[in-house]
Amino acid sequence: MDTIVVSGKASGVGKTTLIGRIIKNLGCRTGVIKTSLQTNLKEVIVTDSEEVILNKSSDTAIFKEAGADRVVFLKSDYHHLKESLERARELIKGVDYLLIEGNSILDYLNPDLIIYLTSKGLEAKPSAVKAETRADIIIDNSNHILEDNEVAQGDLPDKLFLQEGLSFNADHISCHKAHLIARVLGYKPAVIGRRLDEAGIRIRNCQLGLF
Repeated sequence: MDTIVVSGKASGVGKTTLIGRIIKNLGCRTGVIKTSLQTNLKEVIVTDSEEVILNKSSDTAIFKEAGADRVVFLKSDYHHLKESLERARELIKGVDYLLIEGNSILDYLNPDLIIYLTSKGLEAKPSAVKAETRADIIIDNSNHILEDNEVAQGDLPDKLFLQEGLSFNADHISCHKAHLIARVLGYKPAVIGRRLDEAGIRIRNCQLGLF
């Protein structure tokens, strides 16, 4: 099971919409953990209850509508975050991909892929600096192509990633990660391979003929 974290500069940057589109692009069994980190929290919540998940005003309902097989809502303070994550992962079984939305959750994870969403004019959360540093790819949503709570139909437009919004946060990348990026963004591997080549990013541990 591959684990993908979608992090971001601030609320409203497009994380929910991107996860919804990733679910559609993957087209297989997916699980999602929606994290909400709060201070002075009276009660930690980790639940897959349909009453909570299918609430029409929630992001979790959007994930289910997009086709996620399992969705868990996690609300915690930082002190209980690691324990809460372990509980949430126990509720998600039998999926091919696990998507997690959040920044601080990265303190307790070494995921297969980290995506960071940014946008001009938004004030960065304190947790965003570390998330951006660790990100494999950064998507600039300044043109508001991704709007939270609006999961568009079909594949992501080419201009969002290959012409305007996508940058790679390293000078090399593994072959597995390159293929994973292609799958989550809905592109053929050769397209991402060319984009990496144009950016001067080396692909390591690549199997013959993949790019």
